[in-house]
Amino acid sequence: QGMARAIGGIGHIYWRQGNYADALACAEQQLAIATEIGDQEQAGQALGNFGRIYWEQGEYGRALAGYSRQLQIATALGDRPSMILALGSMGNVYWQQGEYAAALACFEQSLLRAVEIDDRRGISITVGQMGTVYWRQGNYAQALACFARQLTIATEMGERRSVSEALG
Repeated sequence: QGMARAIGGIGHIYWRQGNYADALACAEQQLAIATEIGDQEQAGQALGNFGRIYWEQGEYGRALAGYSRQLQIATALGDRPSMILALGSMGNVYWQQGEYAAALACFEQSLLRAVEIDDRRGISITVGQMGTVYWRQGNYAQALACFARQLTIATEMGERRSVSEALG
């Protein structure tokens, strides 16, 4: 389990560096180890890593496949934080493709799960993501309402990065 987690972390560094080939190799190793030891949580994280790497490269179908599988595992495990992450990531992929209705549907599901567990950070991020979709659609009043809510929560939490994103 430690090896799978460490390899996933190394892959994250490669992803941040834009070294997608090595990031994918790490995700493959992480998934193989997780599968071998029966660690569904690590398998889900590896699948999310695939999604992130493919999304970054504009391979949206493959990204959605990774995130969808991550969501399936998280749902089976009852892992709401991972569900929030997978749904938010799927929403971002849809948003980037201009599929706003699908993006909002994912964000709404993510928000519901964040509210269920009182995940204030998850609520703030998801509301901000929804605001971006509304802004892209030209629904400025709804967008501003979302960004104001994000700003309030982020300010209460002292999350300076989220405060900056909401103001931006």
